[in-house]
Amino acid sequence: TQAVLFCSTLDIFPTLVSLANATLPPNRRFDGIDISEVLFGSSRKGHQTLFHPNSGAAGKYGEIQALRLDQYKAFYLTGGAKACDGSIGQEAHHQPPLIFDLQHDIQEQEPMDIQSAEYRSLLPLVNKSLMDILQDIVSDNVSIADYSHDKDVIPCCNPQHLVCRCESACSNLSLEKC
Repeated sequence: TQAVLFCSTLDIFPTLVSLANATLPPNRRFDGIDISEVLFGSSRKGHQTLFHPNSGAAGKYGEIQALRLDQYKAFYLTGGAKACDGSIGQEAHHQPPLIFDLQHDIQEQEPMDIQSAEYRSLLPLVNKSLMDILQDIVSDNVSIADYSHDKDVIPCCNPQHLVCRCESACSNLSLEKC
């Protein structure tokens, strides 16, 4: 059998802080974890749950509308992404969420049957995970930054790329930044 270990780019900062023998600021929580023991082979413990904030393809930018819990992935929103040809898939909100068992359906083609015992036992865990992270976000000491007015912080976009999802603001950027 193959063990699944979840790590995230959010883990880079806490890991580098740990490797530098420093400490994270105590007045806030961090989504990432120190994975230095994983990197050096002395641990196989990562995240149990990873959350997927909306990247602006559909729904409100930054809202958590999908999550991964062990071998399962749940979607509260699907569709709405803009393809390179300009077409937009229909946005659909899911309550209860679509849940896929990635051990048996890695391509996320067939959601689990909501009437199945497995789905019914999993749904409370998925919903609790989502509620816990939303509560954590609301109760944390956060900063608000608005990068929308500086073209240097807009993600680079190459409209010639096969899987691009360029917005009009991106199309004004030079491809030299890519």
